[in-house]
Amino acid sequence: MLLSSQIPLLMVVFFLLFTLGIAYRFTKSSPSFQTYAVGDKQFSTGYLVITLLSTTCGGGMLFRNMELIHRYGLYCMLVLLFANFLVYWSISLLALRMDPFMRHLSMSETIGYVYGTKPRIIASLAYIFSAIPCILIQIHVITFAIDMCLDSVNPNLLITIVIVSFILYTSIGGIRAIMVTDIVQLFAFCTILPFFAWWIFTRTGKSLGELFSFVQAREQFQFGCMYHGKMQVRPIISLVLPYLVTGITPPIMQKVYMAKDHFQASRVFLITGIVSVCMLFFTLVTGLFTFDIAPDGSLENVLRYILAGSPYLLKGSVAIGMLALTMSTADAYLNSCSVILSHDIVETIIGPKIVPYNQQLRLAKYIACCIGAVVVLFSYRRYHLISFIGFYFDCFVPIVIAPFILAVLGFRGSGYSVLVGMVTGILTILSWNLWVKPIIHMNGSFFCMLANGLATLMSHCLAPITKPAEKNLDEL
Repeated sequence: MLLSSQIPLLMVVFFLLFTLGIAYRFTKSSPSFQTYAVGDKQFSTGYLVITLLSTTCGGGMLFRNMELIHRYGLYCMLVLLFANFLVYWSISLLALRMDPFMRHLSMSETIGYVYGTKPRIIASLAYIFSAIPCILIQIHVITFAIDMCLDSVNPNLLITIVIVSFILYTSIGGIRAIMVTDIVQLFAFCTILPFFAWWIFTRTGKSLGELFSFVQAREQFQFGCMYHGKMQVRPIISLVLPYLVTGITPPIMQKVYMAKDHFQASRVFLITGIVSVCMLFFTLVTGLFTFDIAPDGSLENVLRYILAGSPYLLKGSVAIGMLALTMSTADAYLNSCSVILSHDIVETIIGPKIVPYNQQLRLAKYIACCIGAVVVLFSYRRYHLISFIGFYFDCFVPIVIAPFILAVLGFRGSGYSVLVGMVTGILTILSWNLWVKPIIHMNGSFFCMLANGLATLMSHCLAPITKPAEKNLDEL
């Protein structure tokens, strides 16, 4: 009996060792900093689709979507499916205009190439401050999975082992190690999720027809409620509007820079959008099964109830599935942080001639280890998941996304106009959180991003005679 209870823990340990072994076996030491950051740019479309799916389908997103369908019903389900595809489709269109920037290594470098040094540093710092909470979101999900699936296990010790695992292969092998492990991790999740959904379905004790009849009888799953204003639209809009632009982040846009050309990058995001909608639909259907078990209970209590009487083999499989999702997202954020700190901040401040690529590579590996150590320290404390998401929206979206989109679309303003827009984004998000959010209870990062873009354009129009931004923009 004691051995049986340790099956989930043994499964998790085997998965971690297998992941490290795969990363070590198929990944060689990065010969250059560019290979560490974006690879050799000879990846196939399918390879890039897999690593993009692994990055975007994080554990936090899985639980958040299940809880949203559990709380808001059909309206939220349709909005999420539409918004999810719209995110990838919009980036696919944006990638078609990124041919002049395909040799860059990050979003910050693109911003600096067009607007100058100061916007590049500000964009880099904004991402660093937002990326660590994103990694902590994944650690939060790991804690949740360990707490539910692994009995009599010290969660802090196991969390530390998990973090050290993806720090090792990320710092040593760079993006190549991440892509190799992404295949294993996505395969593990896609294999385990159907069995978990089937187990939840069996716990309902109903047939599919009876289940959907029960769900349809609930008010939030009726089409009529969508037209009579009975649904809680404001919370959904509050999540969807920032969600539409959250795909424009360094770990995700990194896949554009990794592509052979802008046409392949566009195809990658279009294909990923179609596949991700299918995965999201399956996740939301799984949320419907949990809704039948406890319509008025919290998702966390429902999942604990479901796993309480499940076989040890299923508990270990669910824990592996959650680890696969979280590690594949956390390592991408860790890699992008190390690249941006060493390439976009250190190189910009000190100078590329003083910091050659071989020293940048060593510095990036050290930075990845240091950020991992910070994450380990913060992981011992428990925070609310929604606070992490809100901090990311407030710190990155209002500052960076507008100037990046404008640069890709062809806007060639001065660094001064972009700095005006960034300062406007910072001031508007602070004002929104202080005076507007307590009244309407909506995240204002999307609107503050729009304010950033409008302020940039207006300052450019009011000061048409300005110096170019450090680079010969005729090349663009």
